Amino acid sequence: MIPLAEIKRLAAGERIPLGTVERDYVICWFLYGVSKIATQDLIFKGGTALRKTYFPLWRFSEDLDFSSRKTMEEEEIESLLKSVNEKALKGGIVFDIKSLHVNPEYCMGKIYYTGPLQTKNSFKLDISMNEFLHERYLSREVLWEYSDKEKVGILVYSLEEILAEKLRSLLQRGKSRDYYDIWTLLGAHRKDINMKTTRQIFKKKCRHLSVPFNGVDDFFDADALAETERFWERGLAHQIDELPGFDTVIGECKSLVEIVFGRQ
Repeated sequence: MIPLAEIKRLAAGERIPLGTVERDYVICWFLYGVSKIATQDLIFKGGTALRKTYFPLWRFSEDLDFSSRKTMEEEEIESLLKSVNEKALKGGIVFDIKSLHVNPEYCMGKIYYTGPLQTKNSFKLDISMNEFLHERYLSREVLWEYSDKEKVGILVYSLEEILAEKLRSLLQRGKSRDYYDIWTLLGAHRKDINMKTTRQIFKKKCRHLSVPFNGVDDFFDADALAETERFWERGLAHQIDELPGFDTVIGECKSLVEIVFGRQ
């Protein structure tokens, strides 16, 4: 485990709360545990995957999202998480799984830990078990920017699949982090993404969960945007040093999403 002084130094440099940096560090050790249990069933995804396997300057995150290639019973998931915990002990981190809820479609739980701050903190774990998977996974190295760095490889979604799932999520929930991530992906990393592949995966993911889609305007429903604006600062300010304004992101995001669907 790294010293508290390292957490304080990094938090001051990033101008981010201590707990946010500690969580980012602890997530490295959880991913280390996942990488060591020799499972090919868990595929890392979402905003945390963008930060921890693609872009080190991505926003900080507070949850871990995976898709499973198979349906797992509660006992199997508990056994898997116990094995992850045992492997992560190398870093001096003990994970305590609470509030685990499992059904045939997903697993949700809270992972508690005590890290360098020596106070109990947590992150959320989500495992989707009813997700359309494109089957083009990548093995990528975890971006471990702390002094106890380990070389860790983990299976992760392609950028196209991350973007496609983020877009479908807008139709289902419209969370602030999804708009921000789509805006950043398309604004800063568009050249790395195949738009045709993204469209194909998006359509299959929508069809798989019977999520209707009629056009780009569906992503920017007025009621959903009003709710997103209410939680913009609360949901993102502790994860980003200089959070751009809601109006700026949404205004630019619509033009960028139109590029995905061939409007520009």
